[in-house]
Amino acid sequence: MSKLGCECGYVIRDNTDDLPHKASFIPDKLDYQMLDEIKTRIENYKEKLNLGEKVYDDYLFDLISTVDLKFRKDIYECINCGRLWLQTASGNFISYLSETGKYEAILDVDN
Repeated sequence: MSKLGCECGYVIRDNTDDLPHKASFIPDKLDYQMLDEIKTRIENYKEKLNLGEKVYDDYLFDLISTVDLKFRKDIYECINCGRLWLQTASGNFISYLSETGKYEAILDVDN
């Protein structure tokens, strides 16, 4: 997602890293499924090494990060109205309005 139009009219942009109004989450029901897939990929990686197969330097990182991307969902907080936008299983977004109606920076780890 590069842009998301909020109900308040503000356009939430995601065109760089380390955004204070963005976070990711993994639904609890998918936790063990994700961990099992990581375990399987690590076992396959170890098998390749035991067979003497050559792998590129970031091979293990790429294996794990693709699993992470498969299961991770995004969440955004509108800096204008505080509305939270959560990514659904279908990839769309659904919003929830903060009771305060203002930006609280709840996704900002420095807050």
